[in-house]
Amino acid sequence: MQKKKEINIEVGHRIQMVREKCGYTQEQFAEALDVSVQHISNIERGVTGVSLTTLKKTCEILNTSADYLLLGKGYAGESNLLTQQLHTLPTEQAILVERGISQLLQALELANQKDD
Repeated sequence: MQKKKEINIEVGHRIQMVREKCGYTQEQFAEALDVSVQHISNIERGVTGVSLTTLKKTCEILNTSADYLLLGKGYAGESNLLTQQLHTLPTEQAILVERGISQLLQALELANQKDD
């Protein structure tokens, strides 16, 4: 029996969480990735590591980042959704949204400083 590596367990668990959040069964996800259900099961249980090719396709299918799957940093899909929405805006509108977010973050920082 193959010994599980901690990184494989962590990545596999995050893949499983995002897959389930997206509503895919292991069978549906395996078909979309063009791999066997057993391979998906092995990845999610940390028995097998994920190849770069599979990782890339996983990120595309689940609309999530490799940063999240590998490091647990960022968001599981939501950040990509926001990015996609911003990319649909004309440049002038995207700049306005960026400025608005910057101002909001500055206001939050000031509010936090007042609380301290």
